[in-house]
Amino acid sequence: MDTPKTLLQAARYFADLGICEEFMREIKWHGDDPVCPYCGGKRIGEIKTRRLMRCKDCRKQFSSKVGTIFEDSPLGLDKWFVAVWSIANCKNGISSHELGRTIGVTQRTAWFMLHRIRVAMQCE
Repeated sequence: MDTPKTLLQAARYFADLGICEEFMREIKWHGDDPVCPYCGGKRIGEIKTRRLMRCKDCRKQFSSKVGTIFEDSPLGLDKWFVAVWSIANCKNGISSHELGRTIGVTQRTAWFMLHRIRVAMQCE
């Protein structure tokens, strides 16, 4: 997995939702087959047109965002990954106004994203 080194490379790399989905699955399941977050089943089918997976045991649909900070967000992984990259690589931090301008969302949405990402990055 070759990760981008600059903001421009990150924006270009994560512009494709297919690459974002593959990247998320690699991070979440470490290259193994997906597991149902509801029943733990391993017989998973894929709904490619909607980027969803479906458990053949409990018959529930889920995405790779379930159980992560990206869950319940209408924003795509393309915006989330660029935001995470920006926050992780910004030496002096980043404001919600700057993040909003960078990824094309409102300041309020950027603040919400920053809050979730910062909570996830806290070390315990």
